[in-house]
Amino acid sequence: MRHLVSVLPSVLLAIGFAAPVAADVITDWTEKALPIVATYSLGAPAYRDMAMMHVAMFQCVNAIEPLYQPYKGKLEAPPTTSKEAAAAVAAATVLSRLHPPDAGKIEAMRDRPRAPRRRRRVDDAGQRRRERSRHLPPPDHARYGKTSTTRTPQQTETARLWLYTGPSTFMPIAVQLSKAKPLSVAENARLFALLSMETHDAIGAVLEAKYHYEFWRPVTAIRNGDIDGNEKTERDASWEPIGPTPMHPEYPCAHCIVAHAAGTVMQAFFGTGTVPEFTLTTPTAPGVTHRWTRIADYMEEPSNARVWSGIHYRFSTKVGP
Repeated sequence: MRHLVSVLPSVLLAIGFAAPVAADVITDWTEKALPIVATYSLGAPAYRDMAMMHVAMFQCVNAIEPLYQPYKGKLEAPPTTSKEAAAAVAAATVLSRLHPPDAGKIEAMRDRPRAPRRRRRVDDAGQRRRERSRHLPPPDHARYGKTSTTRTPQQTETARLWLYTGPSTFMPIAVQLSKAKPLSVAENARLFALLSMETHDAIGAVLEAKYHYEFWRPVTAIRNGDIDGNEKTERDASWEPIGPTPMHPEYPCAHCIVAHAAGTVMQAFFGTGTVPEFTLTTPTAPGVTHRWTRIADYMEEPSNARVWSGIHYRFSTKVGP
């Protein structure tokens, strides 16, 4: 983030050359950035990229309309400066520096006028992991394997939806809720800056915990049930989860913690009760759309999904949230 702060003054100087931008510039650039970022990573780097972009936009907007405490240093800008243009140039500048091969495409998106919108690591069967398994009950994931006949069709659908990861599992939801409220440019800048910083911090904390505990995944535990020191478990050498197991330790559940972090920020803006309906689709479940009218229900779904998919133990979905 230190390098980000150093480029923002030049962003504010450059906005006189910016083309017309969408009225909803914050959500507009969120939607533009997500597919670009996702082509590089669905993991921690994606969270970093979105955080840097959104903090840059917030800093520029907040310099023009200083309603909130700035991040790190305070920028100066005439109050007559266009908040929309400043945010667009900030987003394009940060994304271009993060992903130089896409700089031309990003600059073209910045310069293209858009009609205003209506507001509305790999686990092994090491001794350390075996020791931790001895006092655990048999994994309930044994019934949530790839060919499970116990898992219901709805559970299978939910499991597949949440095989996808990254900012695209919560940013589009914030966009929908923002448009439904609707929020001003300054409010949106703050919302998405807080949302991206909170989830970036959450994924960092999760990964630190994972490599501290180094707990084995169900696929490893079930395939090595005969050597874990637990007489209640048996080996199933051919067991597979419903989708690819992430290549890092199991405990705790990253999806669950990130969803709760994102949901908590959104609840601060939109409330804890009923909200306008919002939806989520992901590439891992083509044709499937999940709908909610409570943010809390969205926050809880990944916890079930990761158990039903055979990727996490139930206790790992409860500790973080």
